[in-house]
Amino acid sequence: MTAMLEVVDLCADHVREIAAQPSQAMQLGVPIARISDDEAEDLASQQTTAAFLRDGRVIGVMGVAETFPGTHGVAWAIFAEGLGADHLAITREARRRLDTSPLARIEAIAPAADAEPLMALLPDIDASVLTAALSSPQALTPEIRWAMMMGFQPVHVLRKYGMGCETHMLLERIA
Repeated sequence: MTAMLEVVDLCADHVREIAAQPSQAMQLGVPIARISDDEAEDLASQQTTAAFLRDGRVIGVMGVAETFPGTHGVAWAIFAEGLGADHLAITREARRRLDTSPLARIEAIAPAADAEPLMALLPDIDASVLTAALSSPQALTPEIRWAMMMGFQPVHVLRKYGMGCETHMLLERIA
């Protein structure tokens, strides 16, 4: 008999233990492996947190860091490789936790298709057109698709964002 996915409240050890999948090894240009003990404690103390365990191994962590307490936060999630059959259960639980958040606004920032080649072709492109182009089904990254499954809507392209100066998409959920 196979073990069931276990969902528990997040603690700092879960953040330190997760072996992020290669696509998430860098978060906003910063190596995820460089999370300090203080940063891990801070993430675990935030609202709407969860750790997903399979056979005692941390395969996912998520939460919402409050920007403005009681009203506004930024969602985040880190996953290990090999989610497989647990992906749907993780998605449903993460969505349930976001749906029960008391915050009026939750944002997510996800890697997006590179905007710079499009900007080179159309230097005067309007920001809303750029956002629409990078929100089209052909341009959606797995991270943006997952955020949309969580109820987030794309609202703006963030060019050269973060330490890695990469294209990201700002998404929002409004209660």
